[in-house]
Amino acid sequence: MLEKEYEYYQNNKKNLISNYLNKYIVIKNNDILGAYNSMEEAVKKSLVDNALGTFLVQFVEKEEQTVRFYNRVFA
Repeated sequence: MLEKEYEYYQNNKKNLISNYLNKYIVIKNNDILGAYNSMEEAVKKSLVDNALGTFLVQFVEKEEQTVRFYNRVFA
């Protein structure tokens, strides 16, 4: 649903890192709507003029973090 916005982030990552490192940016239609210090702030301010699901909130970092979940239950 937000593939275009995520693709924009990936294609412009180097420039975005230099301008918005450690910020939450809001991307819609290949435009940066704003940069914020928290995800809450980014979503709250973006919802004033945009519907939920029409914009991407992305944390800008040099290396993306991978989250892993482990299950201690064995079959």
